[in-house]
Amino acid sequence: VGESDPSNIETVTFAYPVPQNPEAVTQYANILLTWDEPTDRSFSHYKVYRNLIMIADDIMETLYIDLEVPNGTYSYNVRAVYSGDYQSSLSADAIIEHVQTNVDEIIVPVKTELTGNYPNPFNPTTTISFSTKEAGHVSVNIYNMKGQLVKTLVNEQLDAAYHDIVWNGKDNSNKPISSGIYFYKMRSNNYTATKKMILMK
Repeated sequence: VGESDPSNIETVTFAYPVPQNPEAVTQYANILLTWDEPTDRSFSHYKVYRNLIMIADDIMETLYIDLEVPNGTYSYNVRAVYSGDYQSSLSADAIIEHVQTNVDEIIVPVKTELTGNYPNPFNPTTTISFSTKEAGHVSVNIYNMKGQLVKTLVNEQLDAAYHDIVWNGKDNSNKPISSGIYFYKMRSNNYTATKKMILMK
């Protein structure tokens, strides 16, 4: 049986999805960097770069605070790391002219967003972070896998600001809940988002 000569070797380069829409804002002496998840959510963590130098690894949420940054112009990028240590390209630039502000000044977020919770998994408490670009009614609720309401954390009018709320792993009856997967949902004006967290005892 005859065989043909081998075909030409073709090299295929696979581009891993990149974190989207990075934004940097001044928060007192710090710079707050946020971004959107890449389209493929199978990544394990993020790396953060300032002026093309990596300044943080193993970031699990779409938020990073660069502390005590001198005044100046900076460019930030984010890279997603996938299983096997495969990495995406750097995100688009988030360029900021940073001038430290007084601690008494109100920092208004550039967008309304449910940022995430940390730690995750957690036991027994975790902090949920979110931002509101404008004042309005905000609700943050915890649900179990069956879609049943477990805990109402926020249900009130909030100012435009960055917010953190601590959940102690208890339901609306102040009883500790069991280990498992839970969902937290934020509603604010025209914004709705849901994220997953794990209570591991």
